[in-house]
Amino acid sequence: MTTFSGGSLDRWAYALWKHFPSDDRTPQGFADAHVRFQKTYDSDVLKLTPHGSYCIVDWGCEVGPIHPIYGSPSVLNSPIKNASDFEIIEEVDPTDGEFGRQLDGVRMVSKILSGNVPLMMTVFSPFMVASQLAPNIVNHVYEAPSQIEEGLKVITRVMTEFGHAVLDAGTNGLFIASLHSVEGKLKNQQFLDFEAKYTLKLLNDLRSHADFIVFHVHGNKPLFNYIADNYPIDAINWHSQHTSPTIREALKIFNKGLFGGIDETETIRKGTSLAIAKQLQEVMQISNPHLLLAPGCVIPIDTPEENLRMIVEVIKNSPPPIMR
Repeated sequence: MTTFSGGSLDRWAYALWKHFPSDDRTPQGFADAHVRFQKTYDSDVLKLTPHGSYCIVDWGCEVGPIHPIYGSPSVLNSPIKNASDFEIIEEVDPTDGEFGRQLDGVRMVSKILSGNVPLMMTVFSPFMVASQLAPNIVNHVYEAPSQIEEGLKVITRVMTEFGHAVLDAGTNGLFIASLHSVEGKLKNQQFLDFEAKYTLKLLNDLRSHADFIVFHVHGNKPLFNYIADNYPIDAINWHSQHTSPTIREALKIFNKGLFGGIDETETIRKGTSLAIAKQLQEVMQISNPHLLLAPGCVIPIDTPEENLRMIVEVIKNSPPPIMR
């Protein structure tokens, strides 16, 4: 919380996270993997990372093989074939089925680690859930907007209730992820009507119940100014080492917390110890206490453990941040 406010720190805050394929399919496996990861790398906030399709299984989606680098499962089949199918989406119980298994895993992690590290669970924006249900969602938005809205209303209610259940299960905060808050995915009005409108409904309902909310923008050229000006959040996470804005620019736009600075796709995965240390030191030299050092997205599952250990060592042995 001191990082979010830009206060005085004795060292840089940081967080690491990744997927745990296979382990994340059961509550016990989910809990064991996260606890083991936290005890190894000692993040200042633990992002709970369920498998990337957890939010669509209870709506009838079939998931398949995992991505060999990032660890998320593919979607083999979905009951949503065209825009009209969104009108028949029914509410599912966010405390039962696959949602319920995630909650059980959260409770287990909280029971073991509660009080030792803040926890935040990954919750997807309503339109991101809709896009996982229907890969052609962007076309549907222009072809049949009213049908999409009917489905989004249901999805928003379910994801909001799931967010409340996650907080009740022992998390301190939420990590809200969006796939369409970037330039080029949707035209401006469609972004406002379908992505922003329902994300705001979710955020506004959960805001007073969470100690903090981190908003993750997935993709290139995030709509950073809009997010900074309109969303009731405490921090923004984006691919800071691969797309605009730069960290220096982001510090001028958003006066709360930033999650970034660690190159999750190249340096952390393939770099030498020297390259990792150099990259981190360069970031720390141009940043200030508002930055919590973190990857721009999930760390690839094939990243060498010694590289993750090097990140922790460099951060913990660096001078504390100063306000620039």
